[in-house]
Amino acid sequence: MEQSEINRLLNKIAGGQATIEDQNKISQWLKTLDDQSLEEFMDRYEEILKVYKSKRKDNNLQTLIENRISDYERSRKLINRRKSNSLLSIVGKVAIFIFILVLGYRISVFLQVAESSPEPINALASKNNGLESLKTISPGDKRAVIISESGAEIALNSLQIGQWIDFGGARIRKSGDGTIEYDQTAKNPLQNIQHTIKTPIGGEFNVVLSDGTRVWLNSASSISFPNWFDRKSRDVSINGEVYFEVTKQVYKSEGKVPFTVYSKNQRIEVLGTQFSVSAYADAEEVATALVEGSVKVSTDKEIKLLEAGEKVAVNKEGNIRTVVGADVEKSIAWTQGYFYFDEKNVSEIFQELERWYDVEFKLEGNLPDEGFGGRVSRTKNLREVLHLLEITELVKFEVDEDLIIVRKGL
Repeated sequence: MEQSEINRLLNKIAGGQATIEDQNKISQWLKTLDDQSLEEFMDRYEEILKVYKSKRKDNNLQTLIENRISDYERSRKLINRRKSNSLLSIVGKVAIFIFILVLGYRISVFLQVAESSPEPINALASKNNGLESLKTISPGDKRAVIISESGAEIALNSLQIGQWIDFGGARIRKSGDGTIEYDQTAKNPLQNIQHTIKTPIGGEFNVVLSDGTRVWLNSASSISFPNWFDRKSRDVSINGEVYFEVTKQVYKSEGKVPFTVYSKNQRIEVLGTQFSVSAYADAEEVATALVEGSVKVSTDKEIKLLEAGEKVAVNKEGNIRTVVGADVEKSIAWTQGYFYFDEKNVSEIFQELERWYDVEFKLEGNLPDEGFGGRVSRTKNLREVLHLLEITELVKFEVDEDLIIVRKGL
């Protein structure tokens, strides 16, 4: 059987679209393979199973399948440790494959990639896919600059770990995990000196502000704030995508000190909470996802109080809409080192990849706006990520020097 036909059948099986004829065809073909070929085939299919995960809420069936896959993985690790390629291991793989094959037509699926993959991802895609000429493009890393009101600038990744330095009326240092920390115990600091931390395309960074609030900046993002907050207000402004864990600050005389985030055409008021704001300049909407606590999102037109687990989007006219069925954990997946493609259209997906890998995509033709989903590690290089997207057969790629062209797949 031709490799293209094998890939087509595997994707139909994993995608829940295989007919009885398809299942019979692949089952008969399996009988013709020698042990080594069967091992290679099953390893490849195991990776495809990690790429796909049930989208339908058939929890009993999904749990059953995942348990069988986990049993297989545990048995394979045991067999590998014993350096055995016994007939039992082959039979076990075939049995599990046939089990999934029979049930596969009941499952609709979406892309889900394990955090670490034991097999080369590139082996999953066709060799004639236009990506072989793509140079290795590494993922982003921790990079940012801090700029004071006077224009002084420091590359934060160049700072030595643990050493306090004076900068723009504040004392800062880089901790062991690379986070920039503002001295929360400084006495009589110079107030009202604005600081701005910026990440470039392909950069991210963490900072702990002078009040103890923890901030995560995604790529091509920035936050501006005073070197020291007073007892009346804590105001910051952001561009791009930023996640906050805001500390509560209460004084006997002044009471609770609000924390306010300004971004594009909205304002967020909080007291102590965890939330994410995505406010890129080229985005149609500003999205706010609340993980814990409560926040008030305001525009010139509306005010919306968010409870934990809610997400809203604000358009350019200042209208606020609730994102129905949103999973806020997916909105902050980037802080844990993942892309999550759920709830995003194809344009948003490739914009996110552009910002992380510092590349340019050109979208051509009538591309699908649905079908992508799931999670991909941000530590993978660009070619690996694009191969994984191409496996879905929803898109295909062509490399033209430094431009990557995206077209509709099969």
